[in-house]
Amino acid sequence: MRRPLTCLILTLAPFTPAPWAAAQGIPPAVLHQNDMARGALKEVGSALKAAISSGSRNRLLAAIEKYNTVITDLANLEYQGLGNEVKVSRDLSYRAMASLLEVMTRNCEAGSLGDGMKAGELVRALDRNVQTTQGVGVAHIARIRARLPDCLALELHIDSSMTFIEANYRAHFEVKVPLTYNLGTGLYTGTGMVRRVHQSLEKSGCTATYKFRPTPFTVNRLELRLNGALGVQDVVLDDYDPGTTGETMTLLCPPAPPLPMAYMNWGTTFSTARRTSGNLSIDTWRIGVPAVKGVIASKSLSQDIVLREATDMLLVRPRKK
Repeated sequence: MRRPLTCLILTLAPFTPAPWAAAQGIPPAVLHQNDMARGALKEVGSALKAAISSGSRNRLLAAIEKYNTVITDLANLEYQGLGNEVKVSRDLSYRAMASLLEVMTRNCEAGSLGDGMKAGELVRALDRNVQTTQGVGVAHIARIRARLPDCLALELHIDSSMTFIEANYRAHFEVKVPLTYNLGTGLYTGTGMVRRVHQSLEKSGCTATYKFRPTPFTVNRLELRLNGALGVQDVVLDDYDPGTTGETMTLLCPPAPPLPMAYMNWGTTFSTARRTSGNLSIDTWRIGVPAVKGVIASKSLSQDIVLREATDMLLVRPRKK
């Protein structure tokens, strides 16, 4: 007897299943008896049918767990009887998994990021099991795969002000990075452009002009970590490239001629500030802060030594067009 794929599925969310009546209390050895094994499979089938009809994520998970427990016990005992009954239960479990994928994807489209990510986990698990993939439905999984990226899309917004105190230099930059969820890895990646909002240098008797070359800010790896209730517990941005903006400044202090000079660009400054703080990885975000619709998490970065930095980062769901 084949062992089921559903071990991973059972970690998707907590739930409190109803009592299993006879099936839950049957010692595995008793399942050697056809009548008892048949009764356990019949109860599993009833639970799966009811869960499919209900369209409830938690009931589907509970029914799949019930199926998984009985089938695993039979497999451990190398039980060879009741092939037709086992097939019926297995086919119902495939339908339940298909329904679970649909329910979690709909929940994602309604705003549940956790459901969408767990649906992605299930898709990855199915990719590793050809028989179960065929049972759940290749076309159905393909449709789920096509829908998930849209509901899981995020944006990283960065608002960064930096002041070099001794030089009286101030700069303000903004970044917006559209993030795509990779169904193969469960991680986010994306690229956006750094935009200059303001630059100034306060030096008596002098004026400064700037040239700014836009550069991409690339996120190579951003991970959302979930808690047991499918809520976001933390965000970890541990692989990124802020780019090199190529800022140049021309300082004019009459009667001296204009003095072209390269100035520290924002991308280098941003990276240097992280190294100074001793941690390039940006984690320990505030979840759901500020309490504004669409905001997943926020992070504030600051220091006040030679460089005075005030950088706010927001992870948000993009507005639907």
